[in-house]
Amino acid sequence: MAPTFRHGKGGIFTCSDTGGTTFTLSSGLNECSLNTVGETADVTTFGDDDRAYIAGLRNHTLSLTGLFSSTHEARLRGMVGNTTASNFVFGPQGNTTGFPKLSGAFHLTAYDVSAPVADVVTVSLSGQITGAVASGTF
Repeated sequence: MAPTFRHGKGGIFTCSDTGGTTFTLSSGLNECSLNTVGETADVTTFGDDDRAYIAGLRNHTLSLTGLFSSTHEARLRGMVGNTTASNFVFGPQGNTTGFPKLSGAFHLTAYDVSAPVADVVTVSLSGQITGAVASGTF
């Protein structure tokens, strides 16, 4: 069966704030990226001619960019450095029944606001996911 491709314009991203209230950032975002990297450990020993590795831990990060919203300003700023992880749900194609859903918990590690003199005010957010990312469907 051939894969079904979808446009990213329907993507959604929701997360919880420091009080545990879920809110939607989708209307202000124009890019969301969830990155997963598998670490390896070097197990090369004397006498080997080539390096050998074993699989290690996975590391997941979030990167979000979009347009600044004063509605979310205090909420997002308060999440940076918060000791309690925030829950998130990312739907790369949207939240229609059957579409893929990635979810988990993360710590917001960076919140940057940029205001160029000749353009729109933008935001950039980075997050460190803690634990596994659950892959399911809406």
